[in-house]
Amino acid sequence: MVKKNQTIELLDVIKLVGEELGIDIKDMATGGGSDASFTSAKGVATIDVLGPIGGNAQTEEEYLEIESLVERTELLARVIQRLTIGNA
Repeated sequence: MVKKNQTIELLDVIKLVGEELGIDIKDMATGGGSDASFTSAKGVATIDVLGPIGGNAQTEEEYLEIESLVERTELLARVIQRLTIGNA
């Protein structure tokens, strides 16, 4: 996925909100493919894998850490709030 200015700005917002919640957000490339590549190719700010923490993606051993559901939902809600109404 090509990282454009809009994506970098969105990532900055997510990192800021994460910091406020005590969540360390890391920017990383993971390889492979995802539907996010389509929106990114169209120039839309795109962040992939903002959901729950887990591992072994797309295998029979794939899992998610249940404890991360509340934390990641709060992160997403606050990011949406920040993007729609500002710094409230």
